[in-house]
Amino acid sequence: MADMAHVRGACLVLLISHVRCHEMTSNTDQHRRLLALDNTLRPCNSSVVEPPGCYGNDCATNATCPIGQYVQSCSSTPKNQGDGISVTSNACTAHSSGPRNRQSPRATCTSSPTTVVESGPLYLDNQEVTASCPAETDAIQCTCHSPWSVCGTTTEFYPSGNRCTKHIRVSDGRRRGTGGGAGAKVYAICRAPTALDGSGTVFASGCYGNDCATNATCPIGQYVQSCSSTPRHQGDGISVTSNACTAHSSGPRNRQSAEATCCAVPTTVVESGPLYLDNQEVTASCPAETDAIQCTCHSPWSVCGTTTEFYPSGNRCTKHIRVSDGRRRGTGGGAGAKGYAICRPTTDASIVAPTEAPTHVRTVTKANGTAAADSSDSSRGGTPVWVIVLASIGSCVTVVAIVVVVVLYRRNQLSVVLSRMYSVVATLEGQTPECALDSHDGTEKLGFKAGCDQL
Repeated sequence: MADMAHVRGACLVLLISHVRCHEMTSNTDQHRRLLALDNTLRPCNSSVVEPPGCYGNDCATNATCPIGQYVQSCSSTPKNQGDGISVTSNACTAHSSGPRNRQSPRATCTSSPTTVVESGPLYLDNQEVTASCPAETDAIQCTCHSPWSVCGTTTEFYPSGNRCTKHIRVSDGRRRGTGGGAGAKVYAICRAPTALDGSGTVFASGCYGNDCATNATCPIGQYVQSCSSTPRHQGDGISVTSNACTAHSSGPRNRQSAEATCCAVPTTVVESGPLYLDNQEVTASCPAETDAIQCTCHSPWSVCGTTTEFYPSGNRCTKHIRVSDGRRRGTGGGAGAKGYAICRPTTDASIVAPTEAPTHVRTVTKANGTAAADSSDSSRGGTPVWVIVLASIGSCVTVVAIVVVVVLYRRNQLSVVLSRMYSVVATLEGQTPECALDSHDGTEKLGFKAGCDQL
């Protein structure tokens, strides 16, 4: 029984290794497809700058936007670690906290002008630290930097209204209130409330209030390529048409701003249906000869869940909608949520639609700010499942044979088995069994008697 357990264990290990190898290949292909999609969706005049990070206490790495572009968002990898993130209007800086903490910055840049407000000239601790955007601008992102690592669990976070506020605990700095101070600084990235930059990105200032909607409308002759809201994945979600992106607020304390990426490439938008639906899978499917490039969800009852924008699955946008408290279920406009699929013609060779949501997507640009795209398509390059299964079965058979031989050898039965095999072969060849071998007890050398025909 123990030997058979070893056989089963060896087969299981081999099967898992084959499947893992297949998964790794699929994930790599999927990453490449999502990378290509990410670069396709990015406007022509925008870029993502992501240089390698560095190790060491207070080591800083800058991601600088190309000339004529401005920081729209700033993050670090790994997220929310190290000494945090500082930012200017054209650069994002990630700060390491020690020899084992490597921090890499990632800056998203476009030609839409931004300004950055710092909480003040001093690092502060044991208080609320705030950076407020000027009038007529919106706070679009907040970051925190502390050489004493007191930013807490988040080094980048969403604004509250037009301000970035964070509670900073007591630090062990000794220059509190003098010199550069001690504690942390907060940074707010600020942008004009409504702007169309040279990249084709439309930003619409948000609004407060239940069912309040804000539209980011593309210029005439351009179409929505992607649609998002700020803060992301909040409020009542996002609805979209071929030329407008709409962010929906859910209450007096929830301000939702809309952002649409627009290009001259035509798109169509498919709605899941005329009714809002709940307690089921809600699907919007793109027509033939088009690719689903983004999905959004809108629910006046706030039942879109944790994501209001997400990646398609194949050529469809599907999302499970929980039960809502709407009373018009199945009548009138229904109750629950609607899904939207942004669809684009497949004739554009640069378009590669994903088949599932990414676990991680890192888009690295070249030094000149241009994105390096990889248009590999895993739908044509993956290993078929039946090949994986056959390879696994063949490997198991090989392992079983090896284990059987080893077990027989250890039990001194190998020579007996071989003797009997020779007897069978000899009989099939017309020899008599007596002529086949000298003995069956394994005490004598295996072979044929003198005068017998050799096989």
